[in-house]
Amino acid sequence: SQKTYFFRGSMVYLYNDKLMKMEAGYPKLIDDVFKGVPNNINAAFTWGKDGSTYFFKGPFYYKYNDKSNKVERGYPKRTNKRWGGMPKIINAIFTLPYNLDDTSNPTGTYVISGASVYYIHPINDKVKKIGDISERFSGLDVIENK
Repeated sequence: SQKTYFFRGSMVYLYNDKLMKMEAGYPKLIDDVFKGVPNNINAAFTWGKDGSTYFFKGPFYYKYNDKSNKVERGYPKRTNKRWGGMPKIINAIFTLPYNLDDTSNPTGTYVISGASVYYIHPINDKVKKIGDISERFSGLDVIENK
């Protein structure tokens, strides 16, 4: 079943989509809910391309196994080795059910790092800067890297 999580600092919140409120007992420490994932992550998402959940912290990523409820063996790994051209710090990463530029692809995966927006190519997984937040997603404030 689909679940919606929110992350803040070292805490994770589980949102009940049907009741439109946070689940009882939350927030919890990230590493208590997602075994092997460090606290204070930068970003997390379930990739539309492979259905896997990824957590990002600094220049590293963790591939999470939703069936065994733990990080897969061999992780963390360097993000830019998996996705060539990926920025060192990721503020947000998401797959949209449409593509902003490439109409031949039905979905698009985007990365936000600071004021820059990147696109992950759906075939070779290379990451390319496609502009600034203000021009790609109007109304979205710039996120400062810390």
